[in-house]
Amino acid sequence: MRSLRQSHFFVKLTVALALAASAVLANPGTAVAQEPGFTLSKTEVWVSETGTTKSFTVTLNSQPGGNVVIRSFSSDAGEAQVGAPLTFTPSNWDTPQAFTIVGRDDAYADGRQQAFFTVEVKDDESHSSYHDVPGQSVTANVADDETAGLETSSWDTPTVSESGSTWQFNAWLSGIPEDDVTLRAVSADETEATVSDPLTFNSSNFNTPQVFTITGVDDLIVDGDQVTAIRVEVVDDQSHDGFDGLITAALNVTTTDDDTAGFTLSTTSVSVAESGTTAQFTVVLDSQPAGDVVLGAGSGDPGEATVGGALTFTSSNWDTPQAFTITGRDDSIADGEQEAVFTVSVREDQSHDSYDDVADQFVTATVADDDTAGIATIVSGFSNDVGESGTTDSIQVILTSEPVSEVVLSVVSSDTGEVTVSPSTLTFTPANYALGLEVALTGVDDSDDDGDVEVSITISVIDASSDDAYGNVDDLVRSATNADDDPTPDPTTTTEATATTTEATTTTT
Repeated sequence: MRSLRQSHFFVKLTVALALAASAVLANPGTAVAQEPGFTLSKTEVWVSETGTTKSFTVTLNSQPGGNVVIRSFSSDAGEAQVGAPLTFTPSNWDTPQAFTIVGRDDAYADGRQQAFFTVEVKDDESHSSYHDVPGQSVTANVADDETAGLETSSWDTPTVSESGSTWQFNAWLSGIPEDDVTLRAVSADETEATVSDPLTFNSSNFNTPQVFTITGVDDLIVDGDQVTAIRVEVVDDQSHDGFDGLITAALNVTTTDDDTAGFTLSTTSVSVAESGTTAQFTVVLDSQPAGDVVLGAGSGDPGEATVGGALTFTSSNWDTPQAFTITGRDDSIADGEQEAVFTVSVREDQSHDSYDDVADQFVTATVADDDTAGIATIVSGFSNDVGESGTTDSIQVILTSEPVSEVVLSVVSSDTGEVTVSPSTLTFTPANYALGLEVALTGVDDSDDDGDVEVSITISVIDASSDDAYGNVDDLVRSATNADDDPTPDPTTTTEATATTTEATTTTT
């Protein structure tokens, strides 16, 4: 960049040249007088710390009355230097002479630097006509040959855990800084892993490894193993400019989860009855989920007992118990005490993935039966009376509750000489148990004057052919009366006969 004095010089030079040109046009034979000054061929050059050079030339603008010495000096000789002064005479004043700028090596990774070279008249060695000539400037850009960088130790698969375990790695600089350089390590997710405080390097310890420590962070969430990115970077506002804009090093650290997905039941057995009584059991999650978890319960036998709808747990209420309600279901079957097994499971399509593999659990509901197995009869007419004359009657037999399978009854008369039964067996099913099956009673004739005879009709379960629920049912006994049709002889009635006798024998009837 030109200085203000340089700008004024060029304005004055331009005006002078314009006046001179006007004079030449007006008086072609008249010589033009130049103002004292000098001209530079360049105002900016590029060199390198490896020692490369660049030159720029200087010429005087007008013939001096004596020698003129032009010198140049660097604002930062540690970055670049320039050659010796140049001497112009009244004879060579308009012959360009060169200054050579040389890049200077240093040990610092300080990036591109600039050295400013002042070009000026050395008054004490120059003709007085050049004493007031303003100086000019040339900028030298010096490329650094040291590479500023940061290095970190190698790693394979760094791992920490939520229990607070740690993992360490080293960091250092690959170039010498002229001033302090601060490195920090930043965690992309401090709820999973944190990193220790920043490290500061200087020109003395730049290549001595210092330690960053990564620490696993505990949470209550079942989120599985988590991967967190850690980046290492230069803190620009606390570091030498030569290290600004470095490419950061990055690594991924895995934080292993110590929370176990699962749920706990308050009980694994309850009791209800067919009358519709209820019982409850509660469920709570073992750890906080990262999303909703839905639990359902399914009955192994909805005909015996049912359960309410699904329960939804969130990351906020995961540790608050919620209840399932089991209700006994009525049926007409005398099946005794039954069990319904309820499967409690995670509904995977509605739940956070971390709970997908949680094992099912089971609750057994014991259901009390309110149906009594038994045998009953419906008497046809007003009595079970038959007669020896062949009159008949019947009994209608029913079961008092629905069987699960067939029930076979035997029908036996205690005196088949008086009363017979037909059929001798009755078969009931879940479909006809309450319809009534008929047993025919038939009086049997005899020649005995035995009066009316009462006979027992025994109805009993044939255990081997019947539903187990009817195995202990008592026999049912009914009586039937067989009316006698034989007359009783009159003891006052005699039969007279003529008696005939002989001497030899005497008989009479």
